[in-house]
Amino acid sequence: MLTRIATHAPITATPLADAAGLVARLGAAFGRLVRALGHRRDVRLLLDLDERALDDIGLTHNDVLGALAEPLTRNPSSVLIGSAGKRSRARPT
Repeated sequence: MLTRIATHAPITATPLADAAGLVARLGAAFGRLVRALGHRRDVRLLLDLDERALDDIGLTHNDVLGALAEPLTRNPSSVLIGSAGKRSRARPT
């Protein structure tokens, strides 16, 4: 005698859980955007420094402008760290 085994459809998320996940992802994306804009605001303040002050930290105005021209997904501070590092290694001691 064959016994029939009941099969059930796979359990899927409810519409409420889907909406909550979407809201969480949107919130995370908004947080990343706010942080990215804050980093750019901070780097933009370097444009107020004169060439001598920027030179003291191993940068030029062009370095700052170049960092700000990077895509929004890239932290301009990281770009500047790389620029300053290259310049400090190139300087004679």
